[in-house]
Amino acid sequence: MATIKIGWGQADITPIGRIGEKVSVCGQFHERITGDVHDPLHAVAMVVENDAGACAAIVSLDLALTSDKMMALARAKLAARLPEFPARSLILAATHTHTAPDFREIGEGYLGESIGFYCKDPDVIKPDAYLDFLTDQIAEAVVSAWQARAPGGLAFRVGRVAVPHCRRVRYKDGSAAMYGNTDTERFLRVEGNADNGVEYVFAYNLAGRLTGALINLACPAQVLENKHFLSADIWGAVRAQWPECPYLVTLCGAAGDITMRDLVRRYRMEAPMNDIAGMNDQAGRIVRESRYILSTVTPDDIQFDLTVKHLVRHIMLPISTVTDEQLIAAKAFRDNLNREYELNGTASESPDSIPLLLKDRYPYFQATATIKRYSYQQQSRAVDMELHALRLGPSVLITNSFELYQDYGMQIKARSPFAQTIIAQLACGHRGYLSTEFALTGGGYGSVVVSGYCGPEGGQVLVEKTMEAIRQL
Repeated sequence: MATIKIGWGQADITPIGRIGEKVSVCGQFHERITGDVHDPLHAVAMVVENDAGACAAIVSLDLALTSDKMMALARAKLAARLPEFPARSLILAATHTHTAPDFREIGEGYLGESIGFYCKDPDVIKPDAYLDFLTDQIAEAVVSAWQARAPGGLAFRVGRVAVPHCRRVRYKDGSAAMYGNTDTERFLRVEGNADNGVEYVFAYNLAGRLTGALINLACPAQVLENKHFLSADIWGAVRAQWPECPYLVTLCGAAGDITMRDLVRRYRMEAPMNDIAGMNDQAGRIVRESRYILSTVTPDDIQFDLTVKHLVRHIMLPISTVTDEQLIAAKAFRDNLNREYELNGTASESPDSIPLLLKDRYPYFQATATIKRYSYQQQSRAVDMELHALRLGPSVLITNSFELYQDYGMQIKARSPFAQTIIAQLACGHRGYLSTEFALTGGGYGSVVVSGYCGPEGGQVLVEKTMEAIRQL
């Protein structure tokens, strides 16, 4: 007899044609305004409840990230529509596609006033309007899943796909770069390896029919990251190629330094992995493996009687701090650049609504983030993060709010006592990159003090707090 109930729901979170005709696309240092949709964006919800009433809702979002504001809005709406469901048990996790709407106001997050929505076009959907629509759709997906829940069972598997690659390049002088060039005599190595394991949780009804699947791959949905259209990226292509799977919750594992691009071969002898053809090829690899792994599940593998436990913790992580010297240098750079722009009217030469030339954006953003960090650290030397740990029989799902470098994920998986450990990054908020000590020695985008709230010290605290939660389950 089944001791758990499982439900699935899905909602379209594509705003074009619903609440407006144009959006600003999130994920690059230049503004991308579009009214085109390559494929729809979705919120896909899986709810699990045991016979004692313990429950959780896992929602994967075809977005670049989640935010505290998004979480608060979604939970408030869910509580109003579904009071019997504990709103704190809602888990939202982004797939990290760079072809989804931007919902960040200027000044939101760890990069200060430099990152956010600049567009002045009144026809472009504003962040608050999209967040309102988005959280309505999230609540709708969860309500649908909750109302559809029925007795069922789960089967657990691991597969292998050669999709993830490390995206940081090290050079002979000790420096490093995200997406660095490798066709040079300076090239020494790709900084790290990548986790090619794929975690699967397949759900079935009492008749043994597949009702949906959860897939956890340690790689962001970031093939089409520079396009001027909306797309769910790799997971939209997987859904299109695997229509026999009714619902698909897709969770991005620890992948702050991971990409789907082979930086050594550089698309030689294969389709470019930054375009639609390459995306479809990668999706095909995932679908072929998924179909094979699914075919290995026998009726005896489906567990209808299993333990479900869910913990929610707010943990405090030590932040990475900036020195007085770094603050002075950052202020001098920002002030000098602002003065130069004022004297030369340079902002008028900007190719979009952001009042900075492309070449100045990253160093300016880094300087403003340094200034903001210094101000933050005067009040606190820690940042809070919401951590979820969900046990499903022999499997445990744990979350974090970072673009977490793969080393931390591997530490957690190796030390976990569970047969299967699923890691969902960019979940329940956004705290930036969390780099390793080795990566920081090389520097580069994603591996400087202000790339995120925390550095290696915070990373190790995160690992230990995660292991504490896992052991409690």
